[in-house]
Amino acid sequence: MIKWSGPSSLILLFAVLLMFGIFVISEPIPKTKTIENKAAPNHDTVPIEPASTKFEVAISHKFDELIAKAQSDIEQILGYKIRIIVFVGPYFRYLGFVAFLNTYYQPYYGLSLDDEFLEELTEAEINAVILHELGHILHRSPPNPNRNQSTEAEVLADSFMGKYPEYSSPKDMISLLDKAHSDYLIRRRRLEHLEKLAQGQ
Repeated sequence: MIKWSGPSSLILLFAVLLMFGIFVISEPIPKTKTIENKAAPNHDTVPIEPASTKFEVAISHKFDELIAKAQSDIEQILGYKIRIIVFVGPYFRYLGFVAFLNTYYQPYYGLSLDDEFLEELTEAEINAVILHELGHILHRSPPNPNRNQSTEAEVLADSFMGKYPEYSSPKDMISLLDKAHSDYLIRRRRLEHLEKLAQGQ
């Protein structure tokens, strides 16, 4: 018979506690949890689903005609081939922007558009967004730009949009800018919610 004493007994105790901890931690975590429901006296608990953490985007081919026309013109100016992919997803909800052109992997460019924001726009305003962002392939701000440099890059990107009057116009860009700020979407949804409350919905 082995007699456990001193450091040996401490090692054994540590091993037992470790195994117990692994067993407890490995217990499955329920997918829902419950909280007290004071608003509904007939029910003790209300199931609460965990918040979704999925950030899913999809490649869109809806704008291929416009993209192909602008891409051809850009390639003539640059003198080499490029590739443009349009992604649509919940960018505003997760990242706080409604439109963005990723120039990091040039000559491959990813144009990211917020799905909810697109629903707020007319077709001509959507075209204005796309053309403006593609204009940044030719007109980008320098690293760490000052305000004047940033503004100049934005104005030049707007001027690229002006090359395609059959798709969009300065008027569409003006109306787009009224909607393009993040707080616009927030205010719009809150006003719609207040309107529904006022109507008793």
